[in-house]
Amino acid sequence: MYIPPSYQQVDFDQALQFVTEYPFGILTTNGEDFPTVTHLPFLIEKEGEDYYLYSHMAKANPQWKALIDQQVLAVFVEPHAYISPQYYTRESVPTWNYVAVHLAGKATLIEDANGMLELMEKSIRFFDEKQLEQWHKMPNSYVQKLLKGIVAFRIQITSWQAKEKLSQDRNAVEQQNIVAGLQDSTDSMAQQLGTIMKKKYNPKI
Repeated sequence: MYIPPSYQQVDFDQALQFVTEYPFGILTTNGEDFPTVTHLPFLIEKEGEDYYLYSHMAKANPQWKALIDQQVLAVFVEPHAYISPQYYTRESVPTWNYVAVHLAGKATLIEDANGMLELMEKSIRFFDEKQLEQWHKMPNSYVQKLLKGIVAFRIQITSWQAKEKLSQDRNAVEQQNIVAGLQDSTDSMAQQLGTIMKKKYNPKI
């Protein structure tokens, strides 16, 4: 990922927090002829001094075969929004603001039933905690059937990049104009980006 110095995010904890808040990512692996991607939700966990991404995909998805002891890349990139020149105090061109985090590392499959079941419960607890009670009431035969239809895996994070393109090259007046414009937008993603920018440029608010 190309990252000009002014857009570089160097705080790893902040990058992980971003992924926790926006956990739907793009898993990229090297295919025989071209890269292969799958869109997946991820969980982050720390084990000792290492951090891991956890997820699962349908067993019918052939990409899981490329995960076996391979280096992979998970990309997280939202919220993002169009930035109109109307917010600038001098003549300029439109652009696009966004936050992006790339997490790379070695993937390994979680093949034991207990490990897969634990991941499913952690995922439900994180994304839909109210569903846990119903999950626990499901017949074991049905749960085991579900587990046979997925491939669970984890990625040990060994390298990372994070980029915040948030109008760092604009003056304070323009930055505040952009924040106000994004927060007034009817687009929820633009509103979220406006909130991120507001926290960046008005940290005491």
